[in-house]
Formats: sequence, C-alpha cells, structure tokens
Amino acid sequence: MKHFTNTIECLGNGAPHTKEAAAFDAFFKKMGNNPNLHFVRVFITFDLSHKTEKLQDNIYFMMSQYQELLSDEVRLAMSLARSLGQYQKKLHIDTANPEADDRLYTQAHYGTLFKNLNAYAHYDEAYALLNTRLTRNNIKLETKGKIALDVGCGGGRYTLALKKLGFEKVYGVDYSSMNIDTAGLRAKKIRNVFFKKADAHALPFKNNMFDFVFCNGVLHHSHSIRDGVKEIVRVMKPNGYGWLYLINKPGGIHWDTVELLRRVMRPVQPEYARNTLRLLGVPENRIFFILDHIMVPINILSSSNEIERMIKENNITDFKRLERGADTDMIEKLWKLKKTGNDDKEMIWKYGSGEHRYYFRKS
Repeated sequence: MKHFTNTIECLGNGAPHTKEAAAFDAFFKKMGNNPNLHFVRVFITFDLSHKTEKLQDNIYFMMSQYQELLSDEVRLAMSLARSLGQYQKKLHIDTANPEADDRLYTQAHYGTLFKNLNAYAHYDEAYALLNTRLTRNNIKLETKGKIALDVGCGGGRYTLALKKLGFEKVYGVDYSSMNIDTAGLRAKKIRNVFFKKADAHALPFKNNMFDFVFCNGVLHHSHSIRDGVKEIVRVMKPNGYGWLYLINKPGGIHWDTVELLRRVMRPVQPEYARNTLRLLGVPENRIFFILDHIMVPINILSSSNEIERMIKENNITDFKRLERGADTDMIEKLWKLKKTGNDDKEMIWKYGSGEHRYYFRKS
C-alpha cells in the first residue's frame, strides 16, 4: 500500500487509555514484520474487536475496563508469540505488498468480502438498518416515480434496499469489477436495478439526474472526500436529496481499536486474514465486519465541522446531521444515554461523537 492513513487518536490526545494503547502499539511494532507470527496479529484482531464490541453492549461500561482489555491483549499476544516460536521454521506465509496500488488493494478487499456475504446480509439486514435509520430520524423519502443512485455500492445490498423502499429505478456504481459482478448476480431477478463500474469521483452521469443520491461509508476510503461530495451534488436534481455517511472524529474506543488494529494488520495479506478467521470458526458475516475497515489502506476520520464545510462548499444550506440510528449504531447509544440524563464525563472517550450521517437537499 503506497498510501496508508495512520491516525490513532488516543495516542496523542491525553485519553484515559493512552498509556495502554501506546504499549499495545509498541508491542506489535517490536514484533516486526515476521510473517511466521501473522497468526498472532489475526487472532488478536479478532479477539480485541470482539471484546471491544461486547464491552460497548453495556452503555454504562467503564473506561478502566477497556484499559485492562488492551493490557490483557498484549499479554495474550506475548503468550501466542512464544508458543508459535517453535514452529517458525516450518511456516511460510506471504506478506502484504507495501507498494500495492491503494485503489486496487481496496477493490480486491471489498470485492471478496461482499462476495462472501450471505443473502440475509445482502437483502433483509441492509433494508432493516436503512429503514430504521430513516424512521427514527423522521425522514420520509419520496420514492414513487423517483430515481436513486447508490455511490460505492459494493455488492449492492443498499442498492436493493433502496429499490425495496419504493424507488422506480436505482443505479449502483462501484470501482470494483468484482463488486459489480456480485451485485448483478444478486439483483438479476429484480427489475429496474442497474449496476455500472465507475469512480465515485468521476460519475458517468449527466448533471441533475437523480432524485436521491446515497453514499454510505465510501468516501472515507478515498483520497478525496471533498471531490466525492462535489460529484454527489453535481448529479442530484434541484430539490433532490442526498445521504452521506462518513467516519466520525472523535471516534471513541471503537475507532481507536480499528486504527490500532489497522497498524497491527498492515503486514498481513487479506486472504491470509480471511482464511485464518475461517479456521477459527468465524462466520463470513462476522469476517466482513471485523476486517471491513481494518484491511484498507485509507480510513479517514472527519469531524462534523470538516464535513459540514464540504457540504456548504457545494451551496447546500439545507442539511442535518442525523441524531439517531439503528440499535447497533453508536449515535443511538449516545441518544439513549442523553435521554437518561446520564452525565458521563468519559462519554466522548467511549463513543466519540457517534456516526456522521448527513441528509441534505440541493436547492
């Protein structure tokens, strides 16, 4: 990967867990790029991801629990590394190519992940998540006779969700040929759903074409969020609506964990990571959610001010940041905490600002 975003917020902002995060990061730096210890990297990625998620299931968890978890993971990694040492001469593992093209690397990563998702993740889950997020934020989409675009559609799961919501026609674009092939197969029996290989920064559509443009978790993996936002607005019709989801900064322990593990997993080939997780008995859908952001070269966290500045640059004045989400969303957990009147001074370290989902109208 020629370009690798490398932002671990908790290492430089005086967070309660800065010391433990630094020790975790230092341990894996010291391990070096020894391919015979890649199993340790993958196992710790699985274990820390899973335990962090479980920790956050309790909205009243303590930051001291996360600090202890980071220290426990270092001790576990040390034990695993010692145990594997005796087998090093018998192991041969390919390492990741640090000079690989960023976009091709990301295409291959997501192409494989989306291809392996089951039907529930492609159809029902995506529709349920989107419908919940719309309903809880009092957004009623006008879909009858309308045309929608899904920018960075991946395997097409949200493209199909948009069709199920009632749009007359839905287009999905993605830079990965593998994703487009997967999406086409998934939607072959559904009318008026079209997929096209295209760059989110150079959409192959005329100005003012779509009633609704949906871009969900895509541009934070690109070299320019700003250029992507500009393209989204360009293809929206006047009085059309847009949806934009970007990673939040501050990110809380979820994104601290992701960023720590991105550095841990940088020397590891995605295929090796996927195969190892399968050997550990991890279901394909869980593999998707574990490796989603961890195995990509670019993973940009943005503040609400940064995002709103980019939206305003395109003469958008009618927009709102969504205050609620699905049950699994951090923004929903924050909403529930605020409803209880809980004055948790550690909230910003635990959950960050919650997901940045914006809904906006082009005048």
